[in-house]
Amino acid sequence: MNCTKLSNREFIFICIRLLAEQKKLGDEDLDILIDTKSCMEKFNCSFPIFLEIPCRNNKQKQSPYYGLGIQKYYTEQVKINDRTFLITNQWFNMNKEDSGKKSSFLSWILAKMN
Repeated sequence: MNCTKLSNREFIFICIRLLAEQKKLGDEDLDILIDTKSCMEKFNCSFPIFLEIPCRNNKQKQSPYYGLGIQKYYTEQVKINDRTFLITNQWFNMNKEDSGKKSSFLSWILAKMN
């Protein structure tokens, strides 16, 4: 897979789906990804990478907006371990070296795949 040809959205959804299909994301990992403090410490991200959608008869929707009404999450839902999430859209340009946010998250993903 040539990651440089993928959009940020394609890249992150492919990574998350691969991890989920290979059963590489346990509940402990998911709890890290929905926790603001953990995401800040591990990935230098000031908001959760995953936004969990409450499971109340699958009728309640979680807003993809965070804080000041700015959309920070894709609207497509991802189901992992019987839990449902939105994934942040704040990846900027995955093809460039930048702040530690993406590079530390990518390192975490690669470590999970091994």
